[in-house]
Amino acid sequence: MQLSPADRSAYLERIGIDAVAIDVPPSLESLRALHVAHLERVPFENLDIHVGRAIELDEHRILDKIVHRRRGGFCYELNSAFAALLTSLGYEVTLAEARVFDGDDLGIAFDHLCLLVDVDRRYLVDVGFGDSFVAPLVFEPDVEQQDRAGRFTIEAVGDGWFDLIRNGRPQYRFSPTPRALDDFAPGCHHHQTAQASGFTRRPLASRLTPTGRLTLTGMSLHEKTDGIRTETPVAPDDLGRVLAERFGLGLADDDLGLLVDASGRGQRCSTRRSVAVGSAGWSSESRSSRCRSGRMPPPWPVLPPPWGSMTQRNRRCSYGGASTR
Repeated sequence: MQLSPADRSAYLERIGIDAVAIDVPPSLESLRALHVAHLERVPFENLDIHVGRAIELDEHRILDKIVHRRRGGFCYELNSAFAALLTSLGYEVTLAEARVFDGDDLGIAFDHLCLLVDVDRRYLVDVGFGDSFVAPLVFEPDVEQQDRAGRFTIEAVGDGWFDLIRNGRPQYRFSPTPRALDDFAPGCHHHQTAQASGFTRRPLASRLTPTGRLTLTGMSLHEKTDGIRTETPVAPDDLGRVLAERFGLGLADDDLGLLVDASGRGQRCSTRRSVAVGSAGWSSESRSSRCRSGRMPPPWPVLPPPWGSMTQRNRRCSYGGASTR
């Protein structure tokens, strides 16, 4: 998607960047500034999933959500929007497929969207993973790179795939093969519907801060400041204020009520219903139907994975669990 000059200016304002300060032609210095600003100003969040609002990989809708409605999103939204911004600023950007590690197991195909950006050389760029590298990483295998978030290495593993290693542990496996945004539609659908997805378990919002990271999981606020971690419970009546003041996210009262419910602190319906999925032999998934003010979650079917076994049912990845803190 080609951003209009007005959208580009609005996007730069959204992340607190003065357009005059951006180098033309593109430079590594500007790419680093844009990357850090995006991580600090645009939260990684899954709130739409928990208020029953479908996430579609439509570039115009994503741009409107992040820039004009000043929301965040998950990887497919954040990195595709950032790619559009970088392209409009003259950078060469490739959408890349990644699969997130859960221990020794890998997630589904198109599990994660990351970016490769060419400036003076090629860099791995990612504003949609949660707790990971802060500055772009040089795409050079087997070279340790020191980042504010730790020690990172990119390791070649064969067949054109590479592992991103943080402090000796793999975070995700990615391929530099260019992809289109539509390629990620099955993964996007899976992550907002399936019980196996960390995104469907509880509301999450997380952003980088100058001294650490701030993360809301359910009704608990986790803050890491200069290596010191604190956890503070959030009362239902305070959820809107916390999201607005700490994450810059403004939500309607009805949405806040649904988020409280999804976090296990609000009213729940006891009715359970089964959703038939896939072809014969594929299990059905039982989901709790939440009700508040007459609103019900959409009856989306859970997408049967065409990618092999679902060993990651209990996965805790950087965007689904405590490692975002």
